[in-house]
Amino acid sequence: MKRNKIKILILLLSLNIFLFGDFINKVDQDIDFKKLTAQSIKENKQLLIFFHTTYCPYCERMKDRTFNDKEVKELLKKDFIFVDINIDDDGIVSYQNFKDTKFRFGEYLDLSIYPVVFLVEDEEISYEIRGYKNSSQFRKYLKYFKTKSYEELDFDEFKE
Repeated sequence: MKRNKIKILILLLSLNIFLFGDFINKVDQDIDFKKLTAQSIKENKQLLIFFHTTYCPYCERMKDRTFNDKEVKELLKKDFIFVDINIDDDGIVSYQNFKDTKFRFGEYLDLSIYPVVFLVEDEEISYEIRGYKNSSQFRKYLKYFKTKSYEELDFDEFKE
């Protein structure tokens, strides 16, 4: 019985790496925004941060449904560097003058609602989405970000 549980766990971890491994930040890895910003410039991609908790049902739904949508995955892989920050995971975040745990980073950003998605450019948060978004809504946000329409239009104007 114990061996079957281990096999299932390995299968789930492998599936997670297969689905997200090529564009998602690893769970317990330290996060350095200077390096991520440099990578985003080098690859000509935008930096997108998914900030969430383990105990949040909306966060889990977004991970399970929204980020598993084929078109969302393709858009993320093509146009974004996608970083997963779970405040319950280990690892240190370096952001401007801040350097501490992922949990403290959430406090530093004064987050009280999860999930939150940040678009980060030049180490500055350019745009923030709070709360669960289904795959259809999120695809619109990705297109909004990709075209940098947020510089001239609010999201409601863009989606019309």
